[in-house]
Amino acid sequence: MNQVVIFGNVKEMPLVKETSNGVSYCSLIIDCPKLYANSDGVIESETYCVTVWRNMIDEIMKYVEIGRPVAVRGRLHPNNFNKDDGTVIYRTEIIAEKVSFLTQS
Repeated sequence: MNQVVIFGNVKEMPLVKETSNGVSYCSLIIDCPKLYANSDGVIESETYCVTVWRNMIDEIMKYVEIGRPVAVRGRLHPNNFNKDDGTVIYRTEIIAEKVSFLTQS
């Protein structure tokens, strides 16, 4: 089973794009704080790229704002590519199946 759930805050405003076939998508950048502080007492975060497709984009664009808490359920998708020098770049993104904007507390 390939499922992932993340909770975090919107880091950047998404930009809606289209594939060559005219399918709409956008990348939602989410900062997820770790559950513990580092040795300096600072709570660090990890940043994830969430790809949102088609009809979900309209709902997201209504509610998205930088810093807004969000929950994302989706699946991991490898997006690997070769650089000009032959080096393989391994990148994993999250394909959104459900995005919920949470209230700020």
